[in-house]
Amino acid sequence: MNAKISNPAQLCSVRQMCFSGGREGNERVLLVENGRLSFTVLADRALDIYDLRYRGENISFLSKNGLCAFGGAFENVFPGGFLYTCGLEKVGGGDLPVHGSLHNLPAQLSSVQCNEDGILINGSVRQSALFGGNLVMRRTISCGYDSGKLTIVSEIVNEGAREDAYCLLFHMNLGYPFLDEGTHISVPVTNTVARTEWAERNRRDCLKISAPVQTEEQVFYHTLERGEVSVTDAQKRRRVKFSYDAEQLPHLIEWKSMIAGDYALGIEPSTTRLDGAMTKKKIASGEVHRYEICVEIEDL
Repeated sequence: MNAKISNPAQLCSVRQMCFSGGREGNERVLLVENGRLSFTVLADRALDIYDLRYRGENISFLSKNGLCAFGGAFENVFPGGFLYTCGLEKVGGGDLPVHGSLHNLPAQLSSVQCNEDGILINGSVRQSALFGGNLVMRRTISCGYDSGKLTIVSEIVNEGAREDAYCLLFHMNLGYPFLDEGTHISVPVTNTVARTEWAERNRRDCLKISAPVQTEEQVFYHTLERGEVSVTDAQKRRRVKFSYDAEQLPHLIEWKSMIAGDYALGIEPSTTRLDGAMTKKKIASGEVHRYEICVEIEDL
């Protein structure tokens, strides 16, 4: 116990709030600050993370839609955000919901801890159906005081009476001002496949970030030696590092949107590819599958 501290909020804080009115509707959020990182956890959206800032500078991509009520075409409601979790029935392509239902499900908060050591948020999201499956995602978000490291643990639990299957994709999005022309991406790639003909034309430059242009988005499937991705800003002032188990999440999907006004880079570890190549992981009744992603932002 530090005798100099009267209230842990002098170091870090978690404020539970509810947006009211406007496009957000009545939405529960947690505003988190640890002295170095500040971010918004969306309690009504699978405990995903909306805006993420490091020393006051925005790191995440926030779409022009902002946080708005659910419903409508995906392109009209996609908020962007630092973490948008996709699953569990699908992760992309085809009919609505484009990236699955998980992100749109409210979480039940189990505990929120904030002390001089840091912050710990626990909750769960249930995706179930009458006469269907009963899958639960248990999520823990943690960060230490005055640390640039953020750890996200997601456990998929089959609480149903029979075997089930799911797919899972962590859609993590970077935006301006961190993302800019000349931003450097470093990944231990062994193979890259373009999703579309347009992306194939630009495959050689898939890891290069250009200035905004009038074009279309590009998606690439990367196979990695290990689950490590590093993105360094153009001025080489700071770096965002992602680390995870590449055996559990064998597909790294890169979403590259250099489109003017929709300028974004998606780093997306996934259990599967998209579209016709999408596959599901089997999970027995009572079984737990654990996924851990560490995000570390550091000054250079």
